[in-house]
Amino acid sequence: MSSAPNQPFVGHPDRVSPREIDVLALEAVFIFLATIIVIVRFITRKYSEMKIWWDDWMILVAWFAAIAFLILGVVNRAGGGAGYHIETYTPEQLTTFFKLCLPVTVVYNISITFSKASVLFLYERIFSIDRRLRLWIRIMMFILVAYLLSASFGLIFTTNPVQAQWDYWIPHTTIDKLPFYIVIGVANLLLDIVILSIPQTIVWKIHQSLKRRISIAAVFMLGGFVCIASIVRITSLLTIKTNDLTFSFHDATIWTLIEMTLSIICACLPVMPKTIKLLKQKYEQLTSKSTGSQAPLKGESDYWRSADSKNTKLPSSAAVSSFSQRGRDLTGSYVIAGDGELVPLAPPPSAHLNHNYEIAHV
Repeated sequence: MSSAPNQPFVGHPDRVSPREIDVLALEAVFIFLATIIVIVRFITRKYSEMKIWWDDWMILVAWFAAIAFLILGVVNRAGGGAGYHIETYTPEQLTTFFKLCLPVTVVYNISITFSKASVLFLYERIFSIDRRLRLWIRIMMFILVAYLLSASFGLIFTTNPVQAQWDYWIPHTTIDKLPFYIVIGVANLLLDIVILSIPQTIVWKIHQSLKRRISIAAVFMLGGFVCIASIVRITSLLTIKTNDLTFSFHDATIWTLIEMTLSIICACLPVMPKTIKLLKQKYEQLTSKSTGSQAPLKGESDYWRSADSKNTKLPSSAAVSSFSQRGRDLTGSYVIAGDGELVPLAPPPSAHLNHNYEIAHV
């Protein structure tokens, strides 16, 4: 009696899962978009003659972490055979898969944390004359550091020994990782909400029309898209089956990617109005050559003003607004430029005197 011929095993993880190929393509697209906007941000800084500051360096670190996320994802899917049901894996393949999962989660947390730090340093640049707000920003920075350390150390050391995270057959102690991931996700969402709310305390005290205040507030609320992605990511974590992690992590990976890249993109969006102004200025310079008129010099703008200059140049549509800070005699005054930019009238503290000309053009 002849035996039946051996049938090839369908779905063997020696090759990349087709649906994980789609995820890799999605990762490449989103990280490409984030890369473009980061490049545009630094080009804007260069050609507007604005000093690159901490908010720019923070977003660069977030971008590097996102690139590491993409590279590790490629290696995990190619080497670990991600995307198949766990019972189809050999012990060696599972070891490779779980060994790569740990750095992926760590670089994700690094990326989103530094994106938040970039936003906070941007607030520091814009609202530097408000000491109370600056103090609140510093407190949030310390909280961010605590968040990153607790999340990273928790991911690494909640399994003892650490090696048991990939050599899962050795004796070890651990916690239920899924609730831990959800707690980290919720904490991340709450941090986003608090950071988004910080500038609203200034915007809604401005003596402007409701329409104008809404438009300014909307600029600072663009990060709300990140909050939406965070919420969807948290719900996708609930679909993960710990007994079939290699297959069920698919949706969570997609939303982790979207949240991470949107954090980078949204952190750069407040800089984009300056990019548009530079493009308009360049266009005016080109058209002025054809008419023989003189265009403004590079870097000049009616929105720029020196803190120690008596001749202040402001657009005719600018409006001066003030608000009183509770418990203090100091009144912080801001100029709302014609396009909705928030410009401090007073010079920033001594630590920021080098940024006098940068505040209007964040």
